Amino acid sequence: MNYTFENYVFSITIVVLTIWLTFVTSKGGLTDNRLKGFKVLTKRGKRGIAIGVLIVIIMCLQEWNNKIVSDKIDDILRTEQQSRFNEVSKGINSGVEKSTQQLFENLSVAFKKQGLQYDTIKNQVLKLRDSIKTTIINGEPPLIAVTNLQIIDSTYFKKTYKIEYNITSYNAASYDVDLEFDILAFTPNSNVLTVKKNINIFYKGQSINKDQLLSNTIDIPKDSSFYSLYAFRLKGSIRKSDNTKILIDKFYLLKPRVKKNYFQLPVQVHENYLRAYLAKN
Repeated sequence: MNYTFENYVFSITIVVLTIWLTFVTSKGGLTDNRLKGFKVLTKRGKRGIAIGVLIVIIMCLQEWNNKIVSDKIDDILRTEQQSRFNEVSKGINSGVEKSTQQLFENLSVAFKKQGLQYDTIKNQVLKLRDSIKTTIINGEPPLIAVTNLQIIDSTYFKKTYKIEYNITSYNAASYDVDLEFDILAFTPNSNVLTVKKNINIFYKGQSINKDQLLSNTIDIPKDSSFYSLYAFRLKGSIRKSDNTKILIDKFYLLKPRVKKNYFQLPVQVHENYLRAYLAKN
């Protein structure tokens, strides 16, 4: 079965059959106690059983459809990961010359961080006083990131998930923090939907110290339409110690209905789908 259906097709079919079953069972007797064996069922009773069996079959087909779509998404992920692996392998096998060049570049970066530079013409190591002063004045740029997303409450009867998120500021402190979440979702057919937008995750203007981890929780609508993945878009801005503004726009993924919370950065195929969706909306 290569062709798949949207979940609403099954949902509408089940609703129609359920209404039909209710109508059949409420308009007359289902059994005739004067008879025995299978004959005890009236025509209306046999019809009711047939409708019930049909509902069960439709529900099984719906689950099968969801599994096929989920497998397709997993195949896309494996293909993307294999493509990245092949690119890495190709780079490793490109030869000693490229490796040597990379090593030289890494050493150059390490020298610059220490205020030094290697002059290949003079074959000397020179001090970079101006570079040292610039680094001291401007400082390292902070790197803000979501380090974990976790469903901590998925009670069956609730219509929402309670999500715990952790955010850390690496390299340096982040100042004048102004960050929000947009919550999007992938359907089993790889369509993107907006679940919730512009959720304030910390109070505006907050500062986050270097390597400090902050946690909080938010409630998001549960995947009533069988979302395959939730996509959390971290957007907004922070400032460096010298008041330089840094714009933030990153995606993180969370997969529901699994034993262990599936949290990761999106692969390129997810990033492409999400950016294309945002461009149209």
